[in-house]
Amino acid sequence: MAKEHGKTIFSYHLQMLRHKALMTQSELAKLSGIPLGTLRAWESGVCIPKNANYKKFKTKMRNSDMRYHEEHLANLDKAFLEVKSKRAMDGQTLDV
Repeated sequence: MAKEHGKTIFSYHLQMLRHKALMTQSELAKLSGIPLGTLRAWESGVCIPKNANYKKFKTKMRNSDMRYHEEHLANLDKAFLEVKSKRAMDGQTLDV
């Protein structure tokens, strides 16, 4: 489980954010400016965002109505940092 934990926790928090906002993947992709396929890959745990893509995503979220979901955005930030740290230690690079 340790190897999958970070990936799972990030995709879980991304899904929670989207579900709490009552949005589809397509709607969140459009709002965030992230391609739908990329968002699906993030949610499924296939890959995680590159730093620049996550920063773009986070900025768009905080400048939209999603800012009202600050607790979920904060949880997503923590999960992202955990995943990046874990992957760096493991030498993995599945970033999109």
